[in-house]
Amino acid sequence: MPEKAFDCVKLKSQLQLHLADEWAGLTDAEIRQRVSDHLARSEDPVSRWWREALRKESASVS
Repeated sequence: MPEKAFDCVKLKSQLQLHLADEWAGLTDAEIRQRVSDHLARSEDPVSRWWREALRKESASVS
């Protein structure tokens, strides 16, 4: 099988290893808080999407 320019399975594995190292020793609550903090302050596309989704959800509840 020819080598791909982008291997999504390899990237997923690398990211999971990185996060496992970063979160080693943390409780589930601490991990959730770190993820929440990241989503609240980051300008990456997923974080911006998440904040917009929360804004729309809270607007529809009000």
